Amino acid sequence: MKLNKKLFKIFDSLIQNRTIKWVIIPCILLLLWFSLSLIYSTYKSFTVLQYNHNRDKNNNFPIGKIFKNQKIIGEFTGEENNLGIVSVRLGISIHNLENADRLVFHIREKGKNSWYYETIYDSGFFNKLDYSPFGFPPIGDSKGKIYEFEIISLNGNAYNALEIKDKNPIYISKYKFSKAEIFRDQQSVMEFAIKKIFTFFTGNDTLFSSSVFLLPLIFYLIWIIIIEKIKVYENVPSDLKDKRQIPKIVFSRKFFTFLVFGLIFSDIIFLKDVIIGFMLGFLGFWIYAIYLNKFKSKVTFTLAFIIISLSVFSIYFNWIISVNKASTFAYLLIIIGLLQNLLEYKASHIRSKK
Repeated sequence: MKLNKKLFKIFDSLIQNRTIKWVIIPCILLLLWFSLSLIYSTYKSFTVLQYNHNRDKNNNFPIGKIFKNQKIIGEFTGEENNLGIVSVRLGISIHNLENADRLVFHIREKGKNSWYYETIYDSGFFNKLDYSPFGFPPIGDSKGKIYEFEIISLNGNAYNALEIKDKNPIYISKYKFSKAEIFRDQQSVMEFAIKKIFTFFTGNDTLFSSSVFLLPLIFYLIWIIIIEKIKVYENVPSDLKDKRQIPKIVFSRKFFTFLVFGLIFSDIIFLKDVIIGFMLGFLGFWIYAIYLNKFKSKVTFTLAFIIISLSVFSIYFNWIISVNKASTFAYLLIIIGLLQNLLEYKASHIRSKK
């Protein structure tokens, strides 16, 4: 117990140091974001390099649905050796997987008569993926060579056809490296690290997908900039408070509340994976927003109703959001609202007795 108190005092003294508080800790959290992004980014693993390809004259990607016997044609130059995956941005949302379309994928070096690799996929395999991955045995000497691929619909109709999204990049070429190649020597490590960083920062999708790892930094900045400021002011005796600071505190409360709204809806709309720690963190911030603003339970119920409505509209209009996550948020908010309601009833009952 004494050891815990000593550790807490040491941490408290460190956090009071402005350099540690405003420079060192944020830099550590930024480094954490960058490291985790390179290793666990949604669209690539640590040993994979990927390059974006946009719509141009060499890529015949018709806009709209692709029906039976229609095809997608792509052409690109290999950026690295070990080409092994082409991931195409396709819109596929199939409710009955038994009637899914079947897709022929083949790829070859330009100028060759025969296809290097050819296979057939059920489109249900790619259902609701942002990028549909078409894999093949890695090509060890692919760098600098021109490759062409085709994707042909065998059974596409109005109900199961894949749809081309008019958004760049339209596809991604991926190159898989073994750890032995990466860590062969110091120069290999440096070259791979530079390429990894370059491909990471030039890919908007990968940057966005890794934003989840920025949340610890966001939580920390919210705490030291907004919450800590409010807590310090509220702990000052009322007769010593500077009335000129009240508008600033009110603004901080409102800003914090809208920030929590933004974080919750961003999590629902943009992040597909359910990350319990972040979800509980957002709900914890909402509980603190209730405390700061003295919100009644009806405010929490209204937020839950908006999220439920969002999930219903997303099903009706086929928006790509996580309905399961929205439902979970709504359910937990309803529980919070019920607890608020019980506390309000208890407080009113005590007042009525007085």
